[in-house]
Amino acid sequence: MSMFDYSDEKPDYFVGDSRDKASGAAPDAGSTLDFGDGDDSGGSHGYPDEAPRRRRGRARRVVAWIIAVCVVVLVALCYFRYFNPYATESRIDGYVVNVERRGLLFKTYEAEIISESALTDTTRVYSRTLTVSIPSATLAHRLQAMQGSGRRVSLVTERFYGMLPWRGASTTVVTGIAD
Repeated sequence: MSMFDYSDEKPDYFVGDSRDKASGAAPDAGSTLDFGDGDDSGGSHGYPDEAPRRRRGRARRVVAWIIAVCVVVLVALCYFRYFNPYATESRIDGYVVNVERRGLLFKTYEAEIISESALTDTTRVYSRTLTVSIPSATLAHRLQAMQGSGRRVSLVTERFYGMLPWRGASTTVVTGIAD
């Protein structure tokens, strides 16, 4: 048996199969090594380039899941902050001071109301009016008719954690007038 006997049939796990694929003979001294792309056989032969491919695919899946979870959390946070009211069917009793259409890009109706509880409180000095947003024009026109008349009005409102420019400049939105 010579020192350079290439007759064993065991696969080498170094870089790739260095045998000539057509003849099965060993390469001559001047040839280059075949690094194999792993597509020749159906199974994994432990070539060093297959493990990074598996890790890279697994890392992509993990990154895709992390991005998907972040998007779902972001959508849920936006929904609860801007679109889901935390107080519904609340009532404000008071007097309409001013109703006007405001806004640079989105024109919305805003009303200033003096709360009846603020007027009847004798321990504190009256300090401010309550600003509410009115989403519909018909509701705004009904409140404008009551403006300055001295008639008490009871408003049904919803409160949100955040305001949206097309909904108004206030987190309190009037949904109706209680009779």
